[in-house]
Amino acid sequence: MPGEFPLKVDASENSVPGPIGDCEAMQEIFRCIDKVAPTGVSILIRGEPGTGKKLLGRTIHRKSQQREGPFIIASEATLGTILGRWEHGKTGGGATPISGDFREANGAAPALSSGTLYIEEIGNLSLSSQRQLLRYVQENEPRKKNGDAGSLPLRIIASTSRDLNQLVHDRLFREDLFYRLNVVTLTLPPLCSRGADLMRLADYFRGKFARAHGKNIESFAPKAVKLMLTYEWPGNVEELAKTIERAVLATTSGIIDKSSLALELKPSASESGGLFKLMVSAYEKRLIKDALAHCKGKLNKAARLLRTSNRVIAYKVKKYAIDYLKYRH
Repeated sequence: MPGEFPLKVDASENSVPGPIGDCEAMQEIFRCIDKVAPTGVSILIRGEPGTGKKLLGRTIHRKSQQREGPFIIASEATLGTILGRWEHGKTGGGATPISGDFREANGAAPALSSGTLYIEEIGNLSLSSQRQLLRYVQENEPRKKNGDAGSLPLRIIASTSRDLNQLVHDRLFREDLFYRLNVVTLTLPPLCSRGADLMRLADYFRGKFARAHGKNIESFAPKAVKLMLTYEWPGNVEELAKTIERAVLATTSGIIDKSSLALELKPSASESGGLFKLMVSAYEKRLIKDALAHCKGKLNKAARLLRTSNRVIAYKVKKYAIDYLKYRH
């Protein structure tokens, strides 16, 4: 990548309402969400810690019939109380509102008659909690069939970073509950396998934290990009976010450099080879497309936005076979 080609993209918070992902694995997840979110079926989200399972759950909720209701986050510690209040409402005439101890999407204290119940790390539930959850699912099945949208129960979205099949085999997770929840499974890929998505996410976090801390930071130095693309990111997106925030705080110029990232490559990580070049090319192509979309397909304006020459932009557009005319609207 020529040194004269700066690495910059506009990624305001408002332009990223949900998970970011251009790689094929993420695009397949988004296509699946569009199909299943309105149906109300239970969804199981798999993925390593830090891959964005909760954010994906919120996205499903926003696209569902339950979107006007709460997005309730439950864990082993809170699930029993939440389901107990639903039981009280079912048998005692009116569901009990959720107290401030629980987090909801709209900040209110709604009844438990409609909404989304997001269960964090369902593989960590005790057998007694699993039994209570199974009873809730079984008793709600007739209500799902009556077609009355006003009586829709809490839609269940569960997440896990554990192998539930192995837990079932080891009799640590109920098989009957597993098959009831595993109607649709979405598997989030680790960050290191998502190609140019890594730099799109890095750019988003750069913009977000720069605004939050009142700093004018517009780009990453090429060596910083190379380091991020060759680092293995064991903590996935959460680690990336924390790394970028620390870098924003440490940076005294308008560019985040390698030293500000404070990352150490493992000996096995390669700093050269085809994969790195492929990821850099994909990121560069994404930058140019974003610039052309912002400048309505005008190459000279895109060149100024990216702080490079018209010659470089023309060369890159030809190299990546980018149809810049489609952005002229």
